This record gives sequence, C-alpha cells and structure tokens, in this order.
Amino acid sequence: MLLRVENGDGTWSAPAGDVPANQRIGALTWSYVGQTQIYSEPPPPLDYAEVITQDSRQSLTERLLGTRRYDTLGRTWEVVRVDEAALDPELVARAAAHVPEVVPPDQLGTVENWTPLSWSVAACEFPFIEDSLWVWGVENRYSVGWPSSTTSFTDRQETVVQLRASGNPICTGVLLRPDWVLTSAHCLVDDTGVLKVATGLIDVISVYNEFEAVAAGGVTVAAGWNGTLKYDWALIELVNDHPSVTHTMNLYQGSDSDFTSIGANVHNLGFPAYTWDATFGGCERNGSLTPHLMHQANGEVTSSPAKSIRLKMDVSTGNSGGPIYFCPFGADDVCGGGEKGMVIGVASGFANATDRVKGPKASYFAVEALSIMP
Repeated sequence: MLLRVENGDGTWSAPAGDVPANQRIGALTWSYVGQTQIYSEPPPPLDYAEVITQDSRQSLTERLLGTRRYDTLGRTWEVVRVDEAALDPELVARAAAHVPEVVPPDQLGTVENWTPLSWSVAACEFPFIEDSLWVWGVENRYSVGWPSSTTSFTDRQETVVQLRASGNPICTGVLLRPDWVLTSAHCLVDDTGVLKVATGLIDVISVYNEFEAVAAGGVTVAAGWNGTLKYDWALIELVNDHPSVTHTMNLYQGSDSDFTSIGANVHNLGFPAYTWDATFGGCERNGSLTPHLMHQANGEVTSSPAKSIRLKMDVSTGNSGGPIYFCPFGADDVCGGGEKGMVIGVASGFANATDRVKGPKASYFAVEALSIMP
C-alpha cells in the first residue's frame, strides 16, 4: 500500500523520491514526468464533449509519443523516444500508409456529447442513474453466466473480464494477451490525467473458471486522451498472467472501407449494471456483488468516421471497455471458437443526440497497442 500525501485539491500522491532514470522497454523510451495524482474519493459521473476535427496523417512514432503509463509505485511515465527500427516493420508501414478519412465541412467544429458507460462511481456510494439502460429496438442481450455458474462459455466469452477498484466494479475489459487487458481510458483516468483509483488497487476478474483475480501492474493510456472519444482506450498490464485464460482476442486491422461490409454481425460482451430483464444486478447499496456477463448479439455498425465507430447496440452502465467484435469467415453467431472473433472497437459511451453507442476504432489504434505490448 502506497503512503498517501494529500495534495489539497481532492487528490493524493505517493511521496516523491529520487527522480528515476529513463526506462527503455522494447522500442519505447519512457521518461518520468512526476508523481501521479489520484482522486481521494471516486469522482461523480461526468459527460464528455468531443469537437469534431480533421485528423492529420501520422507516423507510428508520432502516435506513440506522449503515451502515458501509471505504475504501481505512484509514478507517471511518458514516451519520449521511439526506435522504429526495433518495432514490427509491418506496424510501421501500416501506420505510414493510413490516410485519415475526410470529415465533411459541415461537420467540422461541431460538438458531440457522450455519456460514458462506466459505473457511476467505483464505490457505489452515489445514486445510480435510472435511465442508464439503453435498448435499441428489441432487447438483444442475454445473460451468459455469473460466478460459480455452470455455463459453458465460448472462446470469445472467456476473454472478457470485469475491472474492480478496491473490490468495487468500474468497467469491463478484454484480454488481448494473458497479461494485457484492453479497456476504456475514461474508466481509469479523467480528462486531465488524474487517476480515478490507484493502479495497485485495480483487480481483473472473470466469471470463467471460478472468478479468479489478478492485480494490475501498470496502466497505459493513449497519447491523445483528454476526454476525446477517439482516444478513449487504455491497456492494463497484469502482474501475472490471468489464471483463467485459455483464449485471448485479436485486434482487427482491416481498412476503414472494410467496415462497410461488417453490417449487423456485431457483438459486445460486458458486465453491465442492468441485466437482460432491465433489473439492476451489479452493485447493491450494501456493496454486494452479483455480476452477470452479458452478451449483446446482432449489433450493427452504422458509421465509422475517422478514428471511431457508431453502433446500434443495447448497453448499460458497466459496459465501458467491453469489446465490440464481429464474426467473419462464416463463424456462428457468437464466434464459438478459434480466432474467428476480432475486436473492431471498444464500447465507450452513448450519444443521446444520435441514439448511438460510440467508441474508438481498433483498426486505427491497433498499431499503437501492439507496439506497447510485447
């Protein structure tokens, strides 16, 4: 447990010691930028506003510079140097070849508001939002299982985990490696870089294989994250391989134009607050936990502007960070096995104005995520 030094502004930090030297991890050089600020109490729910801008063409180095990592010792690190020669040449080439989609002139400068799909608060102390269940048309979610259930899980369902802070639910995540989890940045860090909970207090659990848990060893957040939806992704490095893992997910790296052929064969897995029968089943006022792993089938990609996607999908608070994936190559409706299911995005939030679920697009951020993970 870290020693706490209150900062006087509702946050705390661990005591600062000697300034550590730069760290080289793989192709990335990380520089220490200071002690991490961490909220003393869980912050209340916060909606975000995103200004639509035209993205510029960027090399992989440009995308990675400024990426931040928060370690378990309460320190913040930032990527200051990238050795492209040590990166996967295919990833470097893919980033260089990517041409951002052109945003229509009438959309430039417009503002899109979105409500995060994370739990209202980590400690379950504030009233829950009664309208935090969004159903598109007919409810298409169903319960997959819960702790100690006898449910038979598909390969894809086994990869999904719940994130907890000090034992309380905060979000969903998906295992890309046995020791790496993809989730939403807003679940862990606010738009100013303040951690919502200390990294060492984050646990990763699964309903598969008797609900085992592992601790986070570090949190890495996309370089551009400041409340902007297209950068709302983060990676959690685990202290050890997750003991329940038998399968992991792959990130989809197809072109932007490929999204037009995905259609309605889209799925989402998560641990939402509201279950399939619209009853609350996640974090009661007494703190008891009854998480259900919910499977959303037959979602539909409606658009994929630049670095994000819009979908028709049934969701509730708690779905943030859950994988949006599709089943190509004639797979069954839940991608039952093998490498058939691929993550095309991360469920982030809901836009009431357009009645759509929104999230960052994996085909854009995959090159960065794969460069960060070993």
